[in-house]
Amino acid sequence: QMESVPEFAATGGAINTNTMACAVRISCRTFFYFKISFGGNRMKSLLRFFPALLAVWPYGILCIGLFEEDSAGSMVFLWVYCGLTAVLLLFQILYCCLHRASARTFAFWNLTVKLCHIPFYLAVFALGVLMTMAMVVPALLFVSPAMNLLLLAVDTALMLTSSAYGIRAAVSGVGEGRLSIGRAVLLGVLHLFFVFDVIGAAVEYAFFRAADSKNKLQQEGIHS
Repeated sequence: QMESVPEFAATGGAINTNTMACAVRISCRTFFYFKISFGGNRMKSLLRFFPALLAVWPYGILCIGLFEEDSAGSMVFLWVYCGLTAVLLLFQILYCCLHRASARTFAFWNLTVKLCHIPFYLAVFALGVLMTMAMVVPALLFVSPAMNLLLLAVDTALMLTSSAYGIRAAVSGVGEGRLSIGRAVLLGVLHLFFVFDVIGAAVEYAFFRAADSKNKLQQEGIHS
């Protein structure tokens, strides 16, 4: 039995080393892949999928079920997924700041992403309720609040990242002369709060869509 202790330690060290090496390789490849100029054709083609990637990304956590009987593999997946999530959210914000598109385009993706995230938010809310109810168990008295704070932090980060599209749409709307500063500020504030962000996204997209339809009808009337 004494000889098994070093073997176990060596095995644990190997698992930790492999985990770190895998995470480092994926991070390096991600960094160098995205280290392309935002003006390049390859980057422009890639950025078309960025908002759609944000819309489906939260559900990637379900892939942890593939490691149902592999605890070490599930931990590797969880750490890599969390790291890539942080990178993705950062690049989404950079995308909103640097990408050039119309206000309606940003408003469209803002609404689309938020609607796609609603089932995820509902699932997290249900999990939070269950964790709160589980506080009657003494062992979970301190674990449940910590877990709920973690879930709240995840939801907030995801909500603010998707709201970056709505805020950029409002800013672009002001730059295009289609939105007043007061309305832009109001829409921006709505995007900072849960539930109200979805309402703001719907109102914002409806406004730009109606404005485009009105301009199109006016142009057709002029040409006719």
